[in-house]
Amino acid sequence: MAGSRSTKERIKLLNEIDKIIFVSKWVQTRFFENLDKKLVNKTEIVYPSIHPEKKVYKKVCSFSR
Repeated sequence: MAGSRSTKERIKLLNEIDKIIFVSKWVQTRFFENLDKKLVNKTEIVYPSIHPEKKVYKKVCSFSR
């Protein structure tokens, strides 16, 4: 939350931008501490996803002659 530590900085951000995207509800709640909740409509929560690496298994064939 660098650049948005004070209430004044957060209000300025909300007035100057179209939307703030948060990575969790907790971060959004922390951002709106001591602020009017009416501006929450300018925000969205996008949860990070985890893309596990796809494991490639090699098929081992043994031929007997």
